[in-house]
Amino acid sequence: MRLSVIIPTLNGRVRASIPEDPDLEVVVVRGLSPVGRARNEGLRRATGDYIAWVDADDEVTADWWPSIRAALKDAPDAVVVDYVQVMGAREVTHVWQPSARGFLADVIGDRVLSALWCYVVRRELWEGVRFDEKDPVAEDHRVIPEVMSRVRSVARVGCVYRYIVHGDSLIHENGLARARVRFQAACERAARWAGTEYEGLAFAGAIRMAGWMDEVERGEGAFRAYLRQNWWRAMCCRELSLWWKFKATMLALGLGSALKPLYRLGA
Repeated sequence: MRLSVIIPTLNGRVRASIPEDPDLEVVVVRGLSPVGRARNEGLRRATGDYIAWVDADDEVTADWWPSIRAALKDAPDAVVVDYVQVMGAREVTHVWQPSARGFLADVIGDRVLSALWCYVVRRELWEGVRFDEKDPVAEDHRVIPEVMSRVRSVARVGCVYRYIVHGDSLIHENGLARARVRFQAACERAARWAGTEYEGLAFAGAIRMAGWMDEVERGEGAFRAYLRQNWWRAMCCRELSLWWKFKATMLALGLGSALKPLYRLGA
């Protein structure tokens, strides 16, 4: 099995050290913006049996390729890659714990991060799928559930990817614009899965996104309006925890500041 590793980079620099191997094809896409355009070009160039993604400013461990290669021996449709989130001196480990509801439910329900580098997927499952070339921040959020809906078998590897959080990276720039785009992507996901067994999961994700964005962006009208318009539906949603129902209520009422003591207590 041959793996194509697609790495978009604006400045030509790549932090990750990808080993040389005849079964590895490294596709570095330089100078294309926004990132959706670079990702589409990477897909066009890739010739491997599987597609993996690495962000130019992230790192992979020495076990990244050996672990993925071992997982691919059973020829799954996809491999989930656990990761470590690096925020300066602080590191947080993220491990996918599969639920009884299945892989796609975990993707839609955000039990697996909506980041491309979390997945290695058969190239054929990308056929007909393209990234929005006008979206600078949420292009992966829109595409991942669609691709993963085609997956029938999944393997998993340990924490072999290091997600480096930079304050000056693209996804951390233009906070309000980024918030609006990601919120819109969450609403589109809720609409996409309406009427299916995943409707509640997708709607709950939109409520959580609206709540988080309202909190971060200090009451941006669109986020709070969504919480107010969908408050009763949120209260009836079995996929939302009691904490999130309480939080959505407080934010919809404009009382988000009253939640701060609870955050300090670790709620």
